[in-house]
Amino acid sequence: MGTGGSLVKGITKDKKLISIVLALLTFLFFLYYFSGFAYAVVVDGETIGYVKQEEEAHEAIAEAAEYIKSTYGLDASVANQVEYMRARPPKGRVLDKDQIKAAFLNSLDFKVSAASIYIDGKKIAILKDRTIAEKILNDIKSKLSGGSENASFKEKVEIKDENVSLGEVTDEEKALDMLLKSDQMTTYTVKKGDTLWDIASANGTSADKLMALNPNIKEKAMQPGDTIVLDKPKPLVTVVTKEVAEYEMPIPFEIENIQDNTLPIRVTRVKQQGVEGSKQVKAEIIKENGVEVARNILEEKVISQPVKRVVRIGTNRTLASGVFSYPVAGVLTSRFGQRWGREHTGVDLAVPIGTEVRASDGGKVIFTGRSGGYGILVKIDHGNGYVTYYGHLSKILVDKGDRVAKGDVIALSGNTGNTTGPHLHFEVRKNGVPQNPLNYLNK
Repeated sequence: MGTGGSLVKGITKDKKLISIVLALLTFLFFLYYFSGFAYAVVVDGETIGYVKQEEEAHEAIAEAAEYIKSTYGLDASVANQVEYMRARPPKGRVLDKDQIKAAFLNSLDFKVSAASIYIDGKKIAILKDRTIAEKILNDIKSKLSGGSENASFKEKVEIKDENVSLGEVTDEEKALDMLLKSDQMTTYTVKKGDTLWDIASANGTSADKLMALNPNIKEKAMQPGDTIVLDKPKPLVTVVTKEVAEYEMPIPFEIENIQDNTLPIRVTRVKQQGVEGSKQVKAEIIKENGVEVARNILEEKVISQPVKRVVRIGTNRTLASGVFSYPVAGVLTSRFGQRWGREHTGVDLAVPIGTEVRASDGGKVIFTGRSGGYGILVKIDHGNGYVTYYGHLSKILVDKGDRVAKGDVIALSGNTGNTTGPHLHFEVRKNGVPQNPLNYLNK
């Protein structure tokens, strides 16, 4: 009995020892197993790394936001969905706080509070804050208006406070450049047969302007497919200025024409010289980007009235104007002066027989008929000491005593009298003395 009892007690003692050992092994196994777990950091469904504790990730996000504020001066918030999932990480994928901070800066979409500039409802530029946006718009107003204090935008320009992605924020210089230089450049593609003048005319501009805009293009070198710049890019905004100016300006005089039958037809005489008046004007001048587009008159005060110009216009077709015209369009075959040892008192104009002969100036017919070597002749007295002769005619179309106007057909040319061929002999006499007709016809 003594020996059996001892054996039982020994076995019982061994079972307890085994249980303790198994419990210890189980604890060590679980300790080992769970010690290999970490937290997967999942951004918008994509794992960017692993951390031992969630708190490390929270701290890393806060430090990343602080880094953005210290670097860019902007308060940032995370727009992504960030989750933490307990998992066994691959070897080497557990990150320390600095590493997860860098991963967050690369992966997270940090939203910042910024100021967006809108033009006619379209977002153009995003600035760090409203103060900078307002400064840029004021700088543009000053630049495009020439420094005018009374300037406004023609377009609807707004500044809106918005939460945007950090990468959308632009610097002041770039935003200013975007607003002052539109990307919309007007161009033309050269076609076969085009010239610079053709292109300019078709697009409402000038060849000089096209050459200035395209210094590398020469007309002879233009080829089909070449691109011609028609107009420079214009600013995205239009700065309008309104200013009131006072100035003196002339008042144009009127012209009154009076028909006068005492003057030869179309001859004019000034009866009264015109004098411009003057007035004081107050006007609103409207400019767009420094260029005047409208001028609205607000007040006018007459300083002096204009004096109209009065002109007498002759209506008498038969009076001499004092200016002679060619009686026919012929070839000059003989000049005034010595010819064949004798005086040639006129000029000869070769024309076919039957050519219409016109009065060289207005006047009165004083002779029609045959006259020696002249053959058939017409003489016209112009009433100012001048008489013109038309010789070698084939037919007379006026009668002695008729009043004729300058340019009236008085006869037909011929070959009568002493001639060497068909032509018109034309003379100009002043107070009976033959003059060189070319001295009058060429005036």
